[in-house]
Amino acid sequence: MIFGTARQLVLAGFVVAAVTGCARSTKFEPEKISAATVADVLPEPGPGDILSGRREYRIGPNDKLTVQVFGVQELDRAGQVDAAGYISLPLVGGVMAAGETATSLGQKLEALYGQRYLRNPQISVAVVEAISQQVTIDGAVTRPGIYPVSGNSSLMTIVASANGTTEFARLDEVLVFRTINDKRMVARYSLAQIRSGQAPDPSIFGNDVVIIGSGPGKLNIRDLLLLTPVLGAFYQITR
Repeated sequence: MIFGTARQLVLAGFVVAAVTGCARSTKFEPEKISAATVADVLPEPGPGDILSGRREYRIGPNDKLTVQVFGVQELDRAGQVDAAGYISLPLVGGVMAAGETATSLGQKLEALYGQRYLRNPQISVAVVEAISQQVTIDGAVTRPGIYPVSGNSSLMTIVASANGTTEFARLDEVLVFRTINDKRMVARYSLAQIRSGQAPDPSIFGNDVVIIGSGPGKLNIRDLLLLTPVLGAFYQITR
């Protein structure tokens, strides 16, 4: 009886391993790829190709900036955006910086200073330290936690920053939570389809929450998954 039970446990272990391996499989099937172009040899990217996928960073509360006014060093400042999203500058006072890019904030400041104080000002803004833009990663990843998000972060890069998925991960059960206009929303994605080229790799933004589904005994999100088809579209879950 003891040997029989042991054998059953060993066989069960092989079955679990096989199922887990299948769940994590990302077999390359060119005929199913719709989110990329299959090529025998990949050409080298040019300068424009490297920059084309990047989004310019959006400034947020607590970010540290430097503002330089060409030819007027007295107006140069290094400061931190406050919790309400404003940065305090000479002459113009508090200026809303949150939501702006470095380029658009520079243009905004040029307009403000040009109205009353300077003729044709040239102002550059740089983000010295991005503190506000962070993403929470939880579930079946090696290192759950809070990670910074850059201007070109995607679901794949964020998962990779958490050292990838665990052996219990369900690659078709990935949820991304996002707050839009004070409404909590969620979209479901499949890492398996993204890895195999059958689905595009979605962009990830600051304050998003990414949860990787897992097997029994781990984080269970099946109830919500039943209501969220794999379409990459966000659905409102709170009012």
